[in-house]
Amino acid sequence: NKLFMPPWSNGAYAFLKERNALDGEQADRRIYISRNRSSRRRIVNEEELLPLLRRFGFETYYLETMSVRERAALFARASMVVAPHGAGLVNLVWSRKGTAVLELYPQFYHDPSFRILAACCALDYRYLICKSPGAADVPPACEDILVDRLDLVEAFLQEQTGSR
Repeated sequence: NKLFMPPWSNGAYAFLKERNALDGEQADRRIYISRNRSSRRRIVNEEELLPLLRRFGFETYYLETMSVRERAALFARASMVVAPHGAGLVNLVWSRKGTAVLELYPQFYHDPSFRILAACCALDYRYLICKSPGAADVPPACEDILVDRLDLVEAFLQEQTGSR
């Protein structure tokens, strides 16, 4: 079970980070990426998830309101990222080695792209497969997400922060 990465990928990653001078900032932010302004893969019980995340110092961001430069700076300063599966996670490329990531998957759609990206960037990646209410009515890539195991999210946050 080895992951093959083309030899140029590490050099390309280093070049992008150097070119954008994002390493000067401290990685001290805990960020939650919301998709609730999107038409798919929204967290339907986000109002239950947000208080838990706030308790651990997370701030909510809507990437569609940010420039590419702002997104890069945000992810470069992140020590932890929690997000539903979506294209915004491509910004993990800006994250520092060891950044903790929890990707929330819908029940029937499990694209490994960001797990592979996280491995390339040496991130501490985890995922949680959640329930998808109404999944029979939409294609798998469009499923909304019900985070039905908030206890597992909390366990992840406790592990990463060393708190109980």
